[in-house]
Amino acid sequence: MEKTYSRNRMAELWRNVAIGAVLAVTGIVGCSKGEGATGPVVVPPPATPTGAYTLNSVDAKALPYTMYSDTGYTLQVSSGTLTITAAGKWVSKITTRETVAGNVSTYADSTFGTWTIGAGTANATFLNAETGLTSAVSWTAVDITVNDVDGSVTHKVLYKKN
Repeated sequence: MEKTYSRNRMAELWRNVAIGAVLAVTGIVGCSKGEGATGPVVVPPPATPTGAYTLNSVDAKALPYTMYSDTGYTLQVSSGTLTITAAGKWVSKITTRETVAGNVSTYADSTFGTWTIGAGTANATFLNAETGLTSAVSWTAVDITVNDVDGSVTHKVLYKKN
């Protein structure tokens, strides 16, 4: 048996199909990253750098980072951590590997100090309690960079937030 539809029923069906198509196209265009997209969401840095971090690179070079190398001698940074507390304290722990004439030794060292923050900025200053030296620090929502001064050379030390 063949179904027949009235002209009103056919108009209603086409209207529903048209509305569905418009909604589908609107959903696709609205969710796409077309010309109107604003790009990736940038998360602003937190007000303070407090947290736990893992050493990622030194002077944009991945670990292990060779600090010094000469005939028969190499000193490499193999890992490190940085912990910054809300009480204005920081602790840095680093593991180095020293090779002398083929003999390898591994050392774990730490240093600590206090930090202060510039008002309304993502910049701070670390004061090393052992040496009295200061380091400029900047951070984002995902990492922190410590500008470590070693004599006349400044090393950019990048840590990623845990």
